[in-house]
Amino acid sequence: MHWIHSDLERLVAKEVSYQGRPGGLLEIPKDRSHGDLTTSACLTGEGPSRTRGWAWAQEVEGSLHRSITGDASLSRSIEKVEAVRPGFINFFLKPSYLKSFLPHWIQSAGDLGPLQFGNGERVVIEFVSANPTGPLTIAHGRQAAVGDTLARLLQRAGFEVTKEYYLNDVGNQMRILGASLFSHYLEACGRPAQFPDDGYKGGYLRELAQELYRREEGGWLDSEGAQLERFTDFAASKILQGIREDLEEFDVRFDVWFSEKKLHAGGAIAKVLDRLRQDGWLYEAEGALWLKSTRAGDDKDRVVRKSDGGLTYLAADIAYHQDKFARGFNRLINILGPDHHGYVPRLKASVESLGFSKDQLSVIIVQLTTLFRNGQPVRMSTREGEFVTLHELVREVGRDAARFFFLMRRSESPLDFDLELAKSQSQANPVYYLQYAHTRIASLGRFAGALGEPAAGDFDRLEAQEETELMRLLWQYPYLLVKCAELLAPHLVTVYLKDLAQAFHTFYDRHRVVSDDASLTRARLGLARAVQAVLKDGLGILGVTAPEKM
Repeated sequence: MHWIHSDLERLVAKEVSYQGRPGGLLEIPKDRSHGDLTTSACLTGEGPSRTRGWAWAQEVEGSLHRSITGDASLSRSIEKVEAVRPGFINFFLKPSYLKSFLPHWIQSAGDLGPLQFGNGERVVIEFVSANPTGPLTIAHGRQAAVGDTLARLLQRAGFEVTKEYYLNDVGNQMRILGASLFSHYLEACGRPAQFPDDGYKGGYLRELAQELYRREEGGWLDSEGAQLERFTDFAASKILQGIREDLEEFDVRFDVWFSEKKLHAGGAIAKVLDRLRQDGWLYEAEGALWLKSTRAGDDKDRVVRKSDGGLTYLAADIAYHQDKFARGFNRLINILGPDHHGYVPRLKASVESLGFSKDQLSVIIVQLTTLFRNGQPVRMSTREGEFVTLHELVREVGRDAARFFFLMRRSESPLDFDLELAKSQSQANPVYYLQYAHTRIASLGRFAGALGEPAAGDFDRLEAQEETELMRLLWQYPYLLVKCAELLAPHLVTVYLKDLAQAFHTFYDRHRVVSDDASLTRARLGLARAVQAVLKDGLGILGVTAPEKM
């Protein structure tokens, strides 16, 4: 299989003296009348020709036409080059080239293998990273779906990916957790208890207290200092066990669980602060130690050590990111919740203070999810202990629906999650719609076995508009995966798969796949199997199953 996108982009780049990022020249147009690929390089290109737009596009069109005609591979693939106002150049592919991909999709049987976009670059994706102070909520669930799918995408695109969970298992929140459990335990023992200010009110802590009482009765009612540490460790251990189980149920598995305690116990934070001081990135003021983050574009300098000697979250984060680079990762991706939006500039500044480029850190902010039941939003309040857990959501709508619905919008956009729609067995449910397309094709398998593989020339029979549309979409799939990896945009996979499923259902409803014409039947069955392979591969990237029967 020869995918001409890279060859064509190199040719266009040469014609317009393009010096930008690889993959930035050609796009797939939304309007089919604009061809299969298009470039705006004659409108946006730098240099003396920048203002010539339409005239420059006409010159480039002629030069491209001559170059393509003289290239055996490109001339077999490209039917027409067309310059259009105000300065776009559109490329139309030959149907024979689109058909040449079908055997590859059929033979892959849904295992398309890695692309070579990433060239083995080492990437670490840190996501979820919820404090072990309570069960995972639907907010964490969306972050888990985004992070895990992005990891699968980057792996497919040729990166070496490590998935990492950062355990914020020290600090005030952990002390509050221990005090909250201690209060519930006192109640279980029939003792008077004063619940701490800002304590965790979820019923899960009452359940842990009851479990502890059944095991120890009143045996933990000794000196308070020892109690709180024991209660904190017990609660954190139990909650972390639940987090691991919920993620496993959600088909999310981490390669590394990194404990913040490791940074403190090993002296990593002190070492990195000493280094930054020597490098001129730290100064003392008002009794505190400050990072000169404004040097790296932050709106103000940030405290790393408070006047009382306590360390801030930023101090640990600097040491943590230094540890990532020390482990050989060239690119870091952090997936954070919406309450961390203002934290991004200081993280970028931290990376620069360590001697790395800010561009080596990408931060994705995943916005909140609102559940709707019968058209009404489900009330939730984390502070009051009223929230829907990821486990509860998966039990209600299923893992496939939960993962897909979490991925249907840009991560940076709030998401409305319709519970009734996610559970419905109708074509209005996008998950059902996609899986139904896959099972429809699977049901045709018995005919494929009887007729054998498509013979030479069979695919030439595919001339209907619906067949050509399917072949165009199949050809776009590798390009889409690279684009999703480049933009860190896993939601685009859901958009593509819905378009592919819709195109297949339209084709299936308008044309007889199995007929008395053996050659045409083999061709259409082959096209259907190619669609099935891409559907299976795309659903696999999303972490959604591709059933043979429904």
